[in-house]
Amino acid sequence: MNELESIDQEIMSLIRKRVEFLVKDSPVDHLVLSAKSERVEKRILKDLKIQEDTLKKNISVGFLGPEGTFSHQMSLEIFSAAAELIPLKSIDEVFIEVAKGNINNGIVPIENSINGSIVHTLDMLMRNIVSIQAEATLDINHCIFSNYSSDKIIKIFSHSQPIGQCWQWLQKNYPKADYIETSSTTTAIQKAIAEPNSAAIASKMSSDHYSIKLLKENIQDLAINQTRFLVIGEPINQVKGEYKTSISVTLKDRPGALFELLQAFQQEKINLTRIESRPNRVEAWCYNFLIDFEGDIKESKIIKVMEKLNTFVFSVNVLGSYRKII
Repeated sequence: MNELESIDQEIMSLIRKRVEFLVKDSPVDHLVLSAKSERVEKRILKDLKIQEDTLKKNISVGFLGPEGTFSHQMSLEIFSAAAELIPLKSIDEVFIEVAKGNINNGIVPIENSINGSIVHTLDMLMRNIVSIQAEATLDINHCIFSNYSSDKIIKIFSHSQPIGQCWQWLQKNYPKADYIETSSTTTAIQKAIAEPNSAAIASKMSSDHYSIKLLKENIQDLAINQTRFLVIGEPINQVKGEYKTSISVTLKDRPGALFELLQAFQQEKINLTRIESRPNRVEAWCYNFLIDFEGDIKESKIIKVMEKLNTFVFSVNVLGSYRKII
């Protein structure tokens, strides 16, 4: 056993003692507590390993800033505070800084379970300037903040995604307020602090960084609200589970082209998990397709499909084969 492993064992021993102390008089069933304790241990061990990798490699990570956004929260979950976390002004800038080699990795939101895809991320992915290295899912808890009482609020700031995810709640509770889109939820917090009779929708984490009151938590329209994030840039450790691959495809404009594309996957029994079209920005009414499917690009049946696609599509680009990190 090396010195680092010995230190980790000592940390885990102290964690177990702490958990035992906390639950010794708990009325909860012993088996339930044991299962919870095991989950805590696994998470701490994973965090220790992430911290080790991050410090050894001196990793820098870009995210949609400022601090306090959900992208910032996801960056901390994946890379820990040991990484150099760099807030950037836009999703586009995250991609560009990674592509230039100015930062090792970037965290970008790709899809929300309520409000659907984040189109800026889709469009940047289709430029094929970076590789996807992992995906992660974050439970989203939207909160409303203000230094004014509820009856005084006439403006509510937030990013377009939270406004969409909380639309019914906003219509019910603030039907006469103006809903104003901002570049990020943290920018919304800053505006709500600066402007009178204003509020902001943001993550609970925002209250750790700014002097503003939390009025209400969990205001999203659906109880299950998750956002899927992608890690782009350099390869990372601590991933697990089955592989998924993302590709972008431009089809030739002819009858049956999309059917032929889908048939190529069906014939090899490859499960598509997502397909979405975006304008290709070169020719009017011409589209690229972003496709996610199960499996690694190195698998023989997927190689076979890629070879077949190249015989009839205009272009196909592999955006990455990756696994989950959280």
